[in-house]
Amino acid sequence: SGNATTSAHGQPICGNLTAPTLSGCTVKAAGFTFNATCTTSGTWNLCASSGGTSSLTIPQNGVSCSASVFGQTCHATSTTAGAFTANGSWTNTGSKATFSGQNVPVVTSGGFPCPSSNTAVFGASYCTSPALTITAN
Repeated sequence: SGNATTSAHGQPICGNLTAPTLSGCTVKAAGFTFNATCTTSGTWNLCASSGGTSSLTIPQNGVSCSASVFGQTCHATSTTAGAFTANGSWTNTGSKATFSGQNVPVVTSGGFPCPSSNTAVFGASYCTSPALTITAN
């Protein structure tokens, strides 16, 4: 596929993503880190600008994660109160948006020893395909 080039008109440049795939998810409990399985749903929205910034809007109930912690199944669901927008960076090299250290509101369940929290730390990177180069006029 080719490269798409856009101008500064109408920046930021935004587009919808259908339920992206998440990998490398973990949960921390009792000083240990456990692998978590996370699934996504709904329509996500990615925006990027030539100024090097990006945003990612996660829809309400957009991420659901589960993990086995010492034999107990723990769950977390994100943004149950509404959509959440993470702020990050954009680079034309690799057409990549990067997000790190974002505190996303969640609802947790599972009981002891599952962690009980109302936020989860979210970090991700997303590369557009075809490549997207955003240039100022």
